This record gives sequence, structure tokens and C-alpha cells, in this order.
Amino acid sequence: MPLEGGPAAQVTRNGGLFAQESLDGRKLYFLRPQEAATFDANRPGIWVKSLPAGPEAMVKGTERVQTRYFAISRSGIYFIHNVNRRWILSLLNLSTGRIQALRTLDHRQFGSPSLAISPDEKTLLYTWIEADADLMLVDNFR
Repeated sequence: MPLEGGPAAQVTRNGGLFAQESLDGRKLYFLRPQEAATFDANRPGIWVKSLPAGPEAMVKGTERVQTRYFAISRSGIYFIHNVNRRWILSLLNLSTGRIQALRTLDHRQFGSPSLAISPDEKTLLYTWIEADADLMLVDNFR
């Protein structure tokens, strides 16, 4: 929907979630999660589309991105993915196509997924759950 108001316009043709614009506003990056991947044009991962009416293309190397765990920056795309039951923070350099693993994250479960990078790329924020659950039985509670 235009910022000034008016009718909404369809942007993607095969669906997509969690869209983020490039810093220059010329491209739209969006996610197609594994559960939505029903045909080739809907393969999971991060997809990109030149605005306003360019074709949609999958960003190579982002097939394992987990929900909203990606952030667009000047350097590329920061993303969190799972490799052999380990959560890895990586950076995809959009100029070279090279993926650099930055660090392993010591968390078993992530909360409401989100990832953000500061404009100077010195601070990265993400969410996670630090909780264990126990099942308790309460006798004679009435």
C-alpha cells in the first residue's frame, strides 16, 4: 500500500513472508518457509525481487534460513540457520555470494523469531527462549 494511502498492490507472485527492503529501496527481500514450499517457484529460503516489477529469484545459500531470522545490511544478509542441531549466525555477502559463519549461538530454542542489525553493523539483536517446562500433577485441587 502506498505510504500516501490508496489501494494495496500485490508485490510478489508466488507468496512470501517477512519482507524487508534493501537499504536503497530498490529491492525487496522476503522469506518462503519450508512449510510453504509446494512447487519449484516456492522453494524455501530468502527470495529477492527488484522493485517495482522485477522477477523473483531465490538468494542462493539461504535455503536453511529459519523464519524471520534474517536482516538486510550494506554488507549483505545476516541470517541464523540450523546446521547439525547447532544454530549458526552467518553473513551472506551479496557481491561475492560467499557465506561466512560468524559464530555459533548457544541457544536451543528461539522465541518469536526476529533479527535486527544496527546501521553501523556493530550490534545485532535476536530473540530466544530460555525456559524449561515441567508437567505437574495437582491432586484434590477442588
